[in-house]
Amino acid sequence: MVIQSGERPTKVLSSHFGALWIFMMIKLRVDPDPRPHGLFEAKTVEYLYAIAEDPELMDEMLTYHWTSEAHPPQRPYPHLHIGSTILNEKYRTKAISFPKLHIRTDRIPVEVFVLMLIEEFGAAPLRSTWRRDLSAAIDRASRTGDA
Repeated sequence: MVIQSGERPTKVLSSHFGALWIFMMIKLRVDPDPRPHGLFEAKTVEYLYAIAEDPELMDEMLTYHWTSEAHPPQRPYPHLHIGSTILNEKYRTKAISFPKLHIRTDRIPVEVFVLMLIEEFGAAPLRSTWRRDLSAAIDRASRTGDA
């Protein structure tokens, strides 16, 4: 089962950057729950959360990515891509291509990504209870192992 933010990136207004474009995709594996009276258990097996400045190019600023079932040369661990749009011009010409780097991270639940959009990128929250709601959801994700 795949859940994504739509066919095209979603526009998010940022007080720090103006318009940003967000694309999110989460792939779940749904299995019968082994617990008594359990119906199903959903586990995240892949995600991609991307931030870009241009919806047509999707030239990423940052992308969190994880494909648990990846095979070499793909990376089976959670990682971060730093896009060239976020780098100072001086670093764009270096021998290392930052967009090609896979910087290892912990697993990032979608709630942590949304929290980062609000706190670090200045995206406007949709509810006044956003801090409490996200905190509770992040707590749940860490208890269930989906973080």
